[in-house]
Amino acid sequence: MPNFFYDNDIRYTTEACPRPVLTRDELRYRELESRNQSQDRFIRDLDLAKIMEASKDWEPKTRKKIRKPLRAKKLRPVIKCTDCGHILDKNGNLCRYNDATYCKSCWKKRFYKCLICGRHHRRGSRSKPIRICTRCKERLQRRAQPQRVGDISWRKGDTIIGLTSDVIGSKRAFGLEFETHACPWAERLEGKTPFGCKYDSTVEGREFDSPIMSGDEGLTTALDFCDLAKSRGWRVDNRCGTHLHLDMRNEEDRKLKGLALAYLRTFPVWASMVEPRRMLNSYCGGVSYTAQQLLDYSYRDFASNQGRYQFINHAAYLRHTTIEIRGLQGTLDKALISNWVKAHLRFADYVLTQRLGDLERQFNRPEQECWYQLRKHIGTGPARFWGRVRANRMVKLALDE
Repeated sequence: MPNFFYDNDIRYTTEACPRPVLTRDELRYRELESRNQSQDRFIRDLDLAKIMEASKDWEPKTRKKIRKPLRAKKLRPVIKCTDCGHILDKNGNLCRYNDATYCKSCWKKRFYKCLICGRHHRRGSRSKPIRICTRCKERLQRRAQPQRVGDISWRKGDTIIGLTSDVIGSKRAFGLEFETHACPWAERLEGKTPFGCKYDSTVEGREFDSPIMSGDEGLTTALDFCDLAKSRGWRVDNRCGTHLHLDMRNEEDRKLKGLALAYLRTFPVWASMVEPRRMLNSYCGGVSYTAQQLLDYSYRDFASNQGRYQFINHAAYLRHTTIEIRGLQGTLDKALISNWVKAHLRFADYVLTQRLGDLERQFNRPEQECWYQLRKHIGTGPARFWGRVRANRMVKLALDE
């Protein structure tokens, strides 16, 4: 038999001196207290109830929401369309190409998207809808007829240094770029000419760029290339142009400003030497800067704010250290190219030796008087040639009116 018994939930022993024992609940509570519980243990439901009864003033804490004041609406910046001049929302859906911004209507007129490569290209003066760019069209032709097309793209040759300058009349280095409408069998000229060949999305054919040339040897190389192009049946059209680069390395800021001022004052004369349709080309705009801009900024800052597609491209100085003359139409005529190069080289050599005040007094005149001053510095041969060209253009314009 057991040596203890229960009476009213109190356990007694059968010994001579019975002593009361704790109840079962109290024994269970002491066992819970005696356990070595870790600090991160969750509180049991019974203990949590006892704590809540002990602190009747306990209330759950709620996090207050902090309302921020409404920001004032800011005015959205606006920008103008490069083509039509309408004010557009800068934060809206705009179309950008290089540094110019266009609205949707002008973008559709000026550009098209190639269906193969997905890039946007300029339309130029084409009226027909364009679906595929020139580069993708040639890739398709190479796949269809690889033996006829070939890869017509190569780098230009080494620098051509002229030993004499009796014919050209200047020791200044220059470069030429010829744009063509059609150049059949051009791939056969790779390695046979110092001119390089590259793609140009603005024309149907290719653009051929010369290395750095100087002296009579450089001019002879350019004229030989024209003979070679004519013998192979190459053609140009209204979209093509002939670009002339004048070397401006190691020139002072003051002299470069004087050259920009001289071209600004004589621009009507130079524009009368080229075909009138050339001034309507979107890649050869007029001179848009003023004389005050030349005085307010350094030449490098002035060139960085100028557009690329102008008759006189000063932005080329930042990349090539040259000034690009984009006014001449696309041509393979040796007489036209030779006199164009001679006139600009001799004109630049004269202007870079003059002061700003002297240039302003000499060339800030009406067109005909400015031509009388200009022909004194470009030489007898170019002056006679361009005099006849200007006279023929004036007669033609008078008959058209």
